[in-house]
Amino acid sequence: MEQEDIICAICMESFNDSNNAPKLLPCSHTLCLQCLLNLQDNRKKGPKADRFQCPECRSNLSVPKTGIREFPTNRYVLDMMQISDQLTKVTL
Repeated sequence: MEQEDIICAICMESFNDSNNAPKLLPCSHTLCLQCLLNLQDNRKKGPKADRFQCPECRSNLSVPKTGIREFPTNRYVLDMMQISDQLTKVTL
């Protein structure tokens, strides 16, 4: 697993199970929950608060009706991070 696969492309923080949960966007990019919430807060000031652009590919995306938190968590990323941690412990 590459380093860029386990960090958010916006804040450069590692993904985790809480505020930095990896959220899978419809364009297939993954960003952390906190950065998506920040994007949503910035969009609330504009005329199209229900839409935003993916910071990586610039695809126009719709915010789910119930909010940003409803984007699915990218379990693959969390699972790969857990496996990587376990392998590191075994090799030490």
